[in-house]
Amino acid sequence: MTLSDSADTPAADQLRDALTERLLTGKHITSAPVEAAFRAVPRKHFLPSFPLDVAYADNPTYTKTDGSGTQISAASQPTIVAIMLEQLAAQPGERIFEAGAGTGVNAAYMATIVGPDGHVVAVDVDDDLVDGARKHLSDAGITNVDVILGDGALGHPDGVPYDRVIATVSTSEMPTAWLQQVKPGGRILLPLRLRGAASRVIAFERDGDAWASVDDRLAVFMPLRGSMDDERRTVALTSRATSPSKSTRTRPTRSSPPRCSGSSPPSATSAGPA
Repeated sequence: MTLSDSADTPAADQLRDALTERLLTGKHITSAPVEAAFRAVPRKHFLPSFPLDVAYADNPTYTKTDGSGTQISAASQPTIVAIMLEQLAAQPGERIFEAGAGTGVNAAYMATIVGPDGHVVAVDVDDDLVDGARKHLSDAGITNVDVILGDGALGHPDGVPYDRVIATVSTSEMPTAWLQQVKPGGRILLPLRLRGAASRVIAFERDGDAWASVDDRLAVFMPLRGSMDDERRTVALTSRATSPSKSTRTRPTRSSPPRCSGSSPPSATSAGPA
């Protein structure tokens, strides 16, 4: 796996190092493998239509909207990416399943961490996102990632078993397929929407015959789309708005308020992931 950057190599190198130093200073990066991945992966290849300073900024970068103009895909905020990679704690040689390929940049970081003996399978529901992620990874010289068109909630049985499962989209419950496809002793990292509370990125591991959370951090993510794309309530916030009690529940139409993909809530701190 040989990583390559754009023609603006000196500028890209400087911006990449500056971003990495910022994440180290904020203690969002706390391990050598995650630091090495951030110093190596050329983000510009994953955001080719954006200026270099945007590609290396510590902000979510929105890359796709639906017909109503609602944002439905993005490159997550690097702070959130770093924190989740630390939570995932992937090791060289491991196999990882990712639900939500997006631009492919998160898969690139994980592929760098697991190295040439490891492998990443990333699944996305949109063929244009899958095609784009494949091209971005190829342009960056990353060869140990497969990007698959499919329903992330169903996992990818052809690649089992996985040492780690990670979702870069949120859901209100754990997909059963992920529990079945991860190895004993494996870890599942999931942005989970909790009723009556802010959503959290929770790391789960097996505890006997059950699963237990071993780490959790504050997070805001776009929802998983596909078979587990759940109902959400839309409430108009104007003086002429219908009373919330009269609001109806429908299948998602993406007219609800946009959800940031991997962005830090105002109350998030460096101690918790995005």
